[in-house]
Amino acid sequence: MLVKKIFLLSAFIFLFISQKIVWAQLEQQIHFATPTPYENNSQLSRVLHIDGAEELTVKISGETEECCDYLRIFDSAGRRVKEFRGNFEEQLTVSGSSIRVFFFSDGRTVGKGATVSIEQRGLPNIFQEIKDDLLNAIRVVMEHGTQPALTDVQTRLFELKKLHTETTASSAHRIEPQTLTMRTLSQLKLIALAYQNMASYRLSLLQKHQEQWEKLQNLQANTQRQVDKLEQNRQRHLSLLDQSQSQLETDVEAVEKQKLQFAIDGYRNIARSIEAQIRIWKNFHNHQIEIEKQLKHHSNQINILLYLIEMNGKVYEQVANTASLRQSSMIELNQMINVSELQKMMTAIEHSEQQLQQWITRIEQTNFQ
Repeated sequence: MLVKKIFLLSAFIFLFISQKIVWAQLEQQIHFATPTPYENNSQLSRVLHIDGAEELTVKISGETEECCDYLRIFDSAGRRVKEFRGNFEEQLTVSGSSIRVFFFSDGRTVGKGATVSIEQRGLPNIFQEIKDDLLNAIRVVMEHGTQPALTDVQTRLFELKKLHTETTASSAHRIEPQTLTMRTLSQLKLIALAYQNMASYRLSLLQKHQEQWEKLQNLQANTQRQVDKLEQNRQRHLSLLDQSQSQLETDVEAVEKQKLQFAIDGYRNIARSIEAQIRIWKNFHNHQIEIEKQLKHHSNQINILLYLIEMNGKVYEQVANTASLRQSSMIELNQMINVSELQKMMTAIEHSEQQLQQWITRIEQTNFQ
């Protein structure tokens, strides 16, 4: 009995230590560094490698003589990824489990040197990168929105109302409307110009939005790839679990049965852990879909608002081109400043921006755990 307990304890300790070793390998970094400063006529080459890595995060920094000295990074297939000269500090993502670093200096001036480090790009890294890109896409759409337009619209609406009040008051006191003609025409031309300026960036703004839709689609595709990889990994461990359970039912020695039981428990726990990760990624994917819908709705509202502003600008321009403003023209002006629909749209956009800000807060608080 004592021997059995000792065996079980030692097996448990072995599994615990093995797991720690696995996590240490996941977190390890491998470095390359030239002498500081490096020497003339140097040719240094080194392969940096992490077992089992599908992708690597490569960090490069340093300084070389800009003319002829350089640092090159190659992927595991021997393809050149990038060359660095002068001052540089950059981070790259490279597929595979290894890279090759090659450093060259000629016989002239030298620099401070360079360092390269690699680490495995695991799921938490990928999750954080997608999260950062998603937040950036939301903020770009919000920044390329209507805030300048909304401010100018409010200002111009105030000018219109003020103008209408003055012309109505002058009419009530039997003052000829023509006395306000020049100032009225000047104000209308300014309003028309302001509206046309606001409308002029509608297409460029919507193009910026379209770029974000493409980025969001890429993020969703990347997220789905992580789900698919996790599902494949889960199925692989479930298959190993089934194999171990089948072997356990056969006539095997006691020691082998104990080892199989350890394997069964391990595969089952791994499968459960992967299932939890899949739920996190799927939930994150659903968030991205909802955010894209909200952003497109927001963009459509902006599109309509700027189009309405463009039409209003044309109307005001035509009124301003009138040779003189008769009383009937004042009635038309009164009709033009009925802007309830415009104000309704601006309120809806402001509400949409508030909802997007809430999404930003939710995504910022989302973690891979």
